[in-house]
Amino acid sequence: MTRDQIKHLLPIISAFAEGKQVQLNCCGKWTDYETLDFSASPHLYRIKPTPTLRPWQPEEVPVGALLRRKEVPDNCVSMIIGKTESGLMHYIATWKSMQPLEHAMLDRVMHLEHSLDHGKTWLPCGVAE
Repeated sequence: MTRDQIKHLLPIISAFAEGKQVQLNCCGKWTDYETLDFSASPHLYRIKPTPTLRPWQPEEVPVGALLRRKEVPDNCVSMIIGKTESGLMHYIATWKSMQPLEHAMLDRVMHLEHSLDHGKTWLPCGVAE
């Protein structure tokens, strides 16, 4: 193994030792492994990328989803009840007030979670990339 190959592989081995997920490229597909012997070519290994979350686009917002603040999960559950022709979405809060959620504000929903199964499962508001 050359020094350049070791330079490439060393941070991957360190990450694996720290408990991070390392992947091996098998037949063009990155695959997770729990044990590795690092006997394959160094360029076939990588630290598994962590997905980033981008805000919803207006057409991606799920009508009928429940919303709640991550910081206060037992308080202020709201529901997305529809979209208007002007591109606004409305939600109705437990205190029965209706407020518009404008397209420009979609990046601010990152502190919210949504549920599509009546509050059994809560997911981040956005799209994983």
